[in-house]
Amino acid sequence: MTERSIRVPPWSLNRDLGGCHRCFAEALNGEALPRRFSAGLGKVCAQLDRHQRDFFQGKSTSCLSADLPAGVIRNGSGVMSRPFKHEGVALTIRGRTDAIVKLSDNRVLIVDFKSGFPNEHTAARFRPQMSAYHWALTNPVSGSTRDVAGMGILAVTPESMSPTDRGLAHLVSTTWVPVGYDHEWFISLLETICEITADPIGAKSDIDCEWCDLRERLARPGRLTKGI
Repeated sequence: MTERSIRVPPWSLNRDLGGCHRCFAEALNGEALPRRFSAGLGKVCAQLDRHQRDFFQGKSTSCLSADLPAGVIRNGSGVMSRPFKHEGVALTIRGRTDAIVKLSDNRVLIVDFKSGFPNEHTAARFRPQMSAYHWALTNPVSGSTRDVAGMGILAVTPESMSPTDRGLAHLVSTTWVPVGYDHEWFISLLETICEITADPIGAKSDIDCEWCDLRERLARPGRLTKGI
């Protein structure tokens, strides 16, 4: 049996496994799906991300939360895991962390910046992405294994605008949201991804997924008919 190799970006685990598993599996098998966000919005998010990374570079963990151990915030870098093999699929996590905190004992904290309003669901919402970073750092395809002390989201929330000598400035607040890592839970998630990749037709479709509906129509005899 030929082993199928796939690469999964950490960010996709938040969006796609919280939505239609069939579409996620088909995309991993090469199907081109429509973009969900406008190019303009993507550029704005990328710009905000750059500003946040530049601001926190070299600063102390006290800028994130007074409850964190002492350490220095550094811009993140690319991560790539060794392949996780299951059901004839070799899954590699590949992406880039926003920031890594190096603690005095050489352990690290994984940090991801999110612009928005944190709530009681924030940690659970982003746990797949953060866990993927954790997995890649502790199971690297090459180099040394990192000792991860913890991980969390720094939620950056716009509060007001204020005039400055350089124009208007947004004033923001920040909230540190710790995210726990559950090894057994994440291994189960990796197994699920491998299984639906091996059998995308058997993956669960979201009941409201218009793309799945179109896919089914195209697969029917006669395919698209007048009025569809």
